[in-house]
Amino acid sequence: MAANLMDRLSILVLDDEPGITLLCKRILERDGFDVTAFTEPRKAMDELTRRRFDLLLVDIRMPEVDGFDVISHAQRVQPDLAVLVMTGFGTVETAIRALRSGVDGLLLKPFQQSAELMKAVRQALTDKQNKRDAARIQTLRPLFSITEAMFSETEPRRLLDLILTAVCGHLDCPRAAYFQLDAPGETLNLLAGRGDPPFGAADASVLGAQATRLEAPALVNAEGPGDPAAQSEMKQGGLASILFVPVTRPGGRSLLFAGRASGQSSFREADVEMFQILARQAVAAMENARLYAELRDYVRRVEESQQALLQAEKMAAAGRLTASIAHEINNPLQGVQNCIHLAGRADPKLGFAGGRGPGRTAFACAGLDGEAVGRAGDSRPHGIAGAASAREGGRQPDPAGVHQPDPERVRRHARRRRAAGPRPRREG
Repeated sequence: MAANLMDRLSILVLDDEPGITLLCKRILERDGFDVTAFTEPRKAMDELTRRRFDLLLVDIRMPEVDGFDVISHAQRVQPDLAVLVMTGFGTVETAIRALRSGVDGLLLKPFQQSAELMKAVRQALTDKQNKRDAARIQTLRPLFSITEAMFSETEPRRLLDLILTAVCGHLDCPRAAYFQLDAPGETLNLLAGRGDPPFGAADASVLGAQATRLEAPALVNAEGPGDPAAQSEMKQGGLASILFVPVTRPGGRSLLFAGRASGQSSFREADVEMFQILARQAVAAMENARLYAELRDYVRRVEESQQALLQAEKMAAAGRLTASIAHEINNPLQGVQNCIHLAGRADPKLGFAGGRGPGRTAFACAGLDGEAVGRAGDSRPHGIAGAASAREGGRQPDPAGVHQPDPERVRRHARRRRAAGPRPRREG
């Protein structure tokens, strides 16, 4: 898109006198400049539109077109062009008008020596460079504050809005956009934009197709040197000057766009340099926001895992507490259950078999229904503690839940009774 700078500085000489143009051409070429000379102003203006120059050496008074009109055209199509005016009428009015037009030097003719011309040309180029440097410093100063603000923002959507606001504010342009593309030649993905989009579908747009293949910053003006098809598309879209800056990022490439509307002045070299720095800072800030978002997501997942582990520990502790309480409650209930089974068993000596006798009387005295107790005892399962105790003593648990006495122990007890003989009866 943008033409590369030539190895030698190029100068366009315009004077309606052929002798002057020929003399200037010879002197400047001898000093190493690339010189193009014209005697017709309109042809010189056409050449300025087609080709880039470093300096314009122009006469003021010409029959067809005034020299200041040529200067105005040159500054419109090539804003960074240095201008050296030569005139045979060195009046104060001419000098004042030349200064107001933004020229970089004034040379009276006829000049006596070639050194006088060379000194004026070098001085004009130096003054123009100094002006560019001053403009560059002036435009770079605000970048310090905007860079700090961008790196302080970690939310991607707000960061994109901050980047576009900075581009539009610092470059004095109503249109700006931030694109991403994974590889050169692929379709541009518009992440955010201000104003109308710079172009439609990339495959149907000259500007879009060229933008996807960019490897270096590009400046295109609707008027002046450039691709006619791209310039025609710019005019249809109401654009006077556009800037593209591609920036390589991890995992792909980003492309920043800035555009000035018709009626505004064209971008200058200082604008290009400032936009390059701003674009690199913007992409770095976007990468910083992406990494911060990943870190934030990782911390969130860790916190969720910790919460889940803490909840599991709480549930486990509650389970252990419930089991302990159940065990403490089950032990006395098991004892009551065993007592109910013992009291509810049929014992002929007590005369309790669901009928009358001391056993029933005992339950009655306790306020209990013997039959109900028997039914309750028979319907409840025997206790685990009782079964375990029976197994430890070598006895088999009774199906009703009450342990049977050990037969061997009963026989030993009977033998001791017989050996002892009958017990003496106690007198009244």
